[in-house]
This record gives sequence, structure tokens and C-alpha cells, in this order.
Amino acid sequence: MAGGFICAMLAVGGTIYVFGLFVVPVSEAFNLSRADANNGLILNMLGMAMWSPIMGKLLDRYSARYIMLFGAIMYACGFSIIAATTSLFYIFLAIVGPIAMAVTCAGALAANTVTARWFQQRRGRALGILPFRLLPVGL
Repeated sequence: MAGGFICAMLAVGGTIYVFGLFVVPVSEAFNLSRADANNGLILNMLGMAMWSPIMGKLLDRYSARYIMLFGAIMYACGFSIIAATTSLFYIFLAIVGPIAMAVTCAGALAANTVTARWFQQRRGRALGILPFRLLPVGL
């Protein structure tokens, strides 16, 4: 459970929760309004919604270790794309593609799957102890 929590904390914390810190610098760098800069968070949520059913099926069939490792690789690829480009289009593609996929692979979905597999008795308690709720309140 601790490993699942740490992976989810890094994946979700490094994307959803940190996003607000980058709105002002990104809007100044690209001459965007803050509303337009926040579209990246919307794209991330849409990408996560798109990838969740696919990754859920993969988590049911394969080991969560491999899916989470794949998520870590996709996380690195997505942020490498963002670091290497100055095009908003490619940044948005990286957010909705590899980054949203990575958050789905290594975030709450994977941590909850691993916890549910490990605990047959008192599964509800184990999932309740898993100390994170990953989406900000109100979303």
C-alpha cells in the first residue's frame, strides 16, 4: 500500500496538484490568458477519462508492476516532450497522451487495484486506509 501511495502521490501530485503553479509562467511565456493556460488541466482530465478504461482492462490482465513501470516511462516521455518543444499543440498532445496515460497507469487506479487484490478480507478498510483522494474537491 505504501508503494501504491507513493506512486500515486508522485503521478497525481506532479500533474494535477502542481498544475496551478505553472499557470502564470506558462500564460506569460505563451501570451495566453489564464483561462487558456488552464485548458491543459482540462485536457489532462479528458485524457485520464479516455485512458482509464483501457488501463483498467490491462490492470485486470497483467501485473500492476509492469503497468506502473510503463506509466513511469510514459511520464518521463511526456515531460521530455514538453521540455523539448515550444509549440502549444505538442504540449497539449503530450498532456492528453503520455502524461494522462501515465497518471492513469501509476495513479489511483493502479493503487486501488493492487490494494483490492492484496486484501480479500477487510478490503473496504484497506481501501479506506489508502490515504489519498486524488481529484481536487469540486472536480
